[in-house]
Amino acid sequence: MANLASFHILFLVFITSGVAVSTTEFTLQNNCPYTVWPGTLTGNGGNTLGDGGYQLNPGASVQLRAPPGWTGRFWARTGCNFDSSGHGNCVTGDCGGVLKCAGAGGVPPVTLAE
Repeated sequence: MANLASFHILFLVFITSGVAVSTTEFTLQNNCPYTVWPGTLTGNGGNTLGDGGYQLNPGASVQLRAPPGWTGRFWARTGCNFDSSGHGNCVTGDCGGVLKCAGAGGVPPVTLAE
């Protein structure tokens, strides 16, 4: 009888693990010898990963977890200068003159990952 109980528990584990929801993790790494400011936008009104933008120093990386069904884009901004309130501009990939992009994509020249 113990074998039958073990089978039911094992079967339940397989069933519940099949419906588990998982996230996707993106790793953004700066391999450039200069600082970049990744910009992020969501494409479906969901969570904006990385608060929309941040500074990424040379050799640094960041992991961003996207919820199931997330869509969006990432791009690197260069030559940026922001004040303490997050206002400024970037030479490439600017998104409305702010550190944390909100609704504005990267202004060309820019390469997007979607």
